Amino acid sequence: MKRTIEVSTRGTQLSLANSRLVIQREGIILGNIPIEDIGVLVLDSTGIELSSGALRAFADAGCALLSCDDRHHPNGMFLPLVANTLHAERLRFQVFANDPLKRNLWSKIIASKIRNQSALLACTGTRKRLTRLAQDIKSGDKGNSEAQAGRFYWPMVFDGMIEDSPGPFLRRRAGAPPNDLLNYGYAVLRAATARALCASGLHPGLGIHHQNRYSGYCLADDLMEPFRPWVDKRVQDLLKDGIGELNKEGKKAVLEVLTDECTVSDALGPVLSALDRSASSLARCFEASAKGDPTSKSVKHLLLPKWPRLSCVRDD
Repeated sequence: MKRTIEVSTRGTQLSLANSRLVIQREGIILGNIPIEDIGVLVLDSTGIELSSGALRAFADAGCALLSCDDRHHPNGMFLPLVANTLHAERLRFQVFANDPLKRNLWSKIIASKIRNQSALLACTGTRKRLTRLAQDIKSGDKGNSEAQAGRFYWPMVFDGMIEDSPGPFLRRRAGAPPNDLLNYGYAVLRAATARALCASGLHPGLGIHHQNRYSGYCLADDLMEPFRPWVDKRVQDLLKDGIGELNKEGKKAVLEVLTDECTVSDALGPVLSALDRSASSLARCFEASAKGDPTSKSVKHLLLPKWPRLSCVRDD
């Protein structure tokens, strides 16, 4: 299973030896890890030295690398853009994907996201409302079911878990904790999604719905949507343990989200592997459409995540 590694101590040196990442500080070797075992590497400190050989090996092995800013938030990404031998062909299929295919793919993605959000809620009317929304999404989500679900979901998902909260939780990127935990988790998830897309021969910057001209990872922003609730669940668990901010313990727990169980097409495995399966299936959608399959048939190739066990916690 691919691992997520964080390096957060100034003066650490990362180099390559015998196809392994060697981690050392002040001449003392702290560990060595096979390059092929690393899925995401997070550099969360200044003064970390990284050799060009290690960087090249990360690209060859399909590893994503994240750098962090002074607030410990990921702010840069290095990706293996040619990790798939069919990259040129799959990129061509992706570039010429038609609008009906994109709209239907986005509808399926949002339906999956809302179903997974509903799984985190108590068995109340809100959960039932989200379930109904997921069942009635129009092509391209014209009715904006995603935003409707968010209005109901966010006030409830951390209900009663945030100490000294003046009211229901508001999801804001620059908002009060635990928004910082969510931001950190989503950034890690985004990097892992971009990595999976590159490994499947797709370009993470060519989205099917997100079209931000200033983002180089629009397709990653699209495909990660159904996986976001896994980060939310991690934050739920941290809040229950009394951890509500982005400290060392919180970061460690959120990083481990990529190892959480996830089901894709009845195959149970870690989120990181599920992302690979979803990205590969998206490449098949583009290919099927390019070869003349109707949109309804092409979209069926897309495999998206669901919870391995849908628990229903009653709110009595």
